[in-house]
Amino acid sequence: MTIALPDRESIELLHEAVLSYSGGRAGIHDEKLILSAIERPLTYVEYVDTYDLDTIGALIIDSVARYHGYRDGNKRTALLMAIFTYRVNDVHFKATKQMNVDFDELVMWVVTAKPGIDEISARLKELRKLHQGKEESWRTLFTAFKNAMTDVRHK
Repeated sequence: MTIALPDRESIELLHEAVLSYSGGRAGIHDEKLILSAIERPLTYVEYVDTYDLDTIGALIIDSVARYHGYRDGNKRTALLMAIFTYRVNDVHFKATKQMNVDFDELVMWVVTAKPGIDEISARLKELRKLHQGKEESWRTLFTAFKNAMTDVRHK
């Protein structure tokens, strides 16, 4: 199984989009943490025989949201990076406010409860099944993201 994974340029573009849409302080807090978050899924697929897209999404969310490589927007970037990874691997979501709220709650659970990758993967699988749908434009996805962010604020 081959899974397309985000690279450094992708995460930078997504992070810039997050800050553009929902605000926050630009800048890097720790370059090594960003690189570690990008490398973790790559290392996983290299050394683990059995993996799926939900596990890769779990690794991305856990790494980006919890490592805090950026000054601001880590959780939001983790969320969009996971959705981006699903999308480039031909899994699409219905862009609704509820989808974004559900994924936002997942990310908040990851950073507060600190569950294992298997637990995160299981919840991602449930959300994927619940919200999977036809291909949406990035504008539609970002609009749903922005609408969800007006109701849910991160500390």
